Amino acid sequence: MDPENARGGIIGAVIIPTCQAVITGCSLGAVTFSLGLIMAVPRPDQASLLVASCTSAVTWIALLKRWLQVAYSENVTQRYTARVRVEVSGNGGRSLQFIDLPANEQQLLALANGVLSGATLSEGAWSGSGRPFTRAEFRALRDELIRRNLATWRNPEAPAQGVELTLPGKAIMRRFASMAEPSPTLKPGQGLDEY
Repeated sequence: MDPENARGGIIGAVIIPTCQAVITGCSLGAVTFSLGLIMAVPRPDQASLLVASCTSAVTWIALLKRWLQVAYSENVTQRYTARVRVEVSGNGGRSLQFIDLPANEQQLLALANGVLSGATLSEGAWSGSGRPFTRAEFRALRDELIRRNLATWRNPEAPAQGVELTLPGKAIMRRFASMAEPSPTLKPGQGLDEY
């Protein structure tokens, strides 16, 4: 995490909820103290201090919980959206497009390597237990590929036959697979210190 994001995280997670909680606690403490004076309660300062501290604690916990929910949802959204740059050429001209695909980089890399190795682009081959996608994730990706004309139904009358990549779709998968850094493959009994 870079320092700028870390600072923003501290401000959002600690400083802002703390300030809001203290302001809320002090406000209710002041009201409690005023009511205690009006009603001639003995030691209104103790009652107002108790109300202020309890209110501050409860408010801070509620605000922190809300911030964590927002931060988690933003993190999930960023993690499951890969931005792919696509260069499209045709009719003698070229254009550059950015396409948001609903998958993370590891999922797209697995798909690209698999499809380029001859695997089918069927839902059953890529979703489910032990596979890179859930059914919902794969369907969302497949639908986006079709919408962008990067994949097409083999037979539009029989969607159960699955989809196949179009020429631009194959080019994108080749490009995506080539962008990945190769990682060393360990042989049985070989340790990382040998690399």
